[in-house]
Amino acid sequence: MSKDIAKKTITRQTRRYNDQAISAVAKSFGVTKTYVRQCINGTRQGTTCDTLKAKYEKMKTEIELLIKNQG
Repeated sequence: MSKDIAKKTITRQTRRYNDQAISAVAKSFGVTKTYVRQCINGTRQGTTCDTLKAKYEKMKTEIELLIKNQG
């Protein structure tokens, strides 16, 4: 396996998203989860993507705080 392929594989495997936050954002805006992920990682650009990304970050932080306070 070449170094480029190995690097892409590692990068792809280490990128993790909070699925609960992605689902909530997708449902509230009426878009797909894939579209939300694309907005977050920069594949898609625009004002809607900026809004989705900000909403995702806010929800992710809230979910992490809830989990931290329960444990």
